[in-house]
Formats: sequence, C-alpha cells, structure tokens
Amino acid sequence: MTWTLIALLAIGVLTILWSASRLAAEAARRASHTACERAGVQLLDQTVMLTKMTLRRDRHGRLRILRRYSFDYSRQGMDRARGTLALLGNELQWISEPEATRSDGSL
Repeated sequence: MTWTLIALLAIGVLTILWSASRLAAEAARRASHTACERAGVQLLDQTVMLTKMTLRRDRHGRLRILRRYSFDYSRQGMDRARGTLALLGNELQWISEPEATRSDGSL
C-alpha cells in the first residue's frame, strides 16, 4: 500500500514537471517566432531546443526553473544563424534578437 502511494505521487510529480516543461517550450517558441517576425527573418524548423536548466529565484524570492533555449533562423533562406533566450518559469527573461535584414536583402 505504501509503495503504491509513493509510486502514484512520483508519477504525479513527474507529470506536473513534464507539463510545465511543455508549457515553457511553447512560450519559448512563441517568443522566438515573434522576435524573428520583428526582425524580418525566418524561424527555421519552427521549434526551440532546450540547452540548459537551472534553479533561480524570481523577484519575489520564489525558487523557479530557469530554462535556456536556442533557435535557428535564416536571413535569406540559404544561411543559418542561432538565437538564444531564457525563461524563468514561463516569463521571458531575455532574448538575443535576430539581426534584421535590410530592404535590399543584405546585412
């Protein structure tokens, strides 16, 4: 009985962590997509990649997960560049904005 309860609690905690990770990844994808649209570049693969997770305190002193993501973008369709961003919980902390292309297509 005790082991069953412990197993159910562990499964519940893992499910909550997985769900929070999916929500954070979606928030990171939206932020990277918005940044690419603003810069006039193309977000490649329409996805972000988790590169690092650490624990940090937010401005209220609560312990949160800081996730760093990277994403690839293209200025002209033939090149590939990398951008990065960080989320504390689901709140965007910073993003390295893609470099915009000029109207003539050059950098």
